[in-house]
Amino acid sequence: MDLREWTIIYVKHRDLMTKKLQGYEEKNGKLVFTFKDHHMHAYAVEKLSVPTIEGKTLLVTLQTKENVEFLLKHWSEYNKHADLTMVFVHPEKNEKWAVIPHTHAQVSDPNFEQGIRSMADSVSYVN
Repeated sequence: MDLREWTIIYVKHRDLMTKKLQGYEEKNGKLVFTFKDHHMHAYAVEKLSVPTIEGKTLLVTLQTKENVEFLLKHWSEYNKHADLTMVFVHPEKNEKWAVIPHTHAQVSDPNFEQGIRSMADSVSYVN
């Protein structure tokens, strides 16, 4: 299963209780999910880069050491966006961990790196 498919299933699954999802479409390399009360832009990328954030955003990426290191190196770029959720996933094992960088930065001590590494190490890395 590729990351795009995994992202669609993930969002649908998260909506099972609230049933607010009305549909989704692909636009310019991203998925746009329409809910009753908002839109969410979702990016399924194998390799992280500095994000383009527009409103509620979901960024799904592979659980690789390189992606975790990129997140740590560019933490200040990610944590300034209150509506960003990131999911690191190993699609073949259906393992994942998620972080909302803005919230994590608000509640963690200055040594956020240890918390991120701890969450990342709880999931198998994609080779």
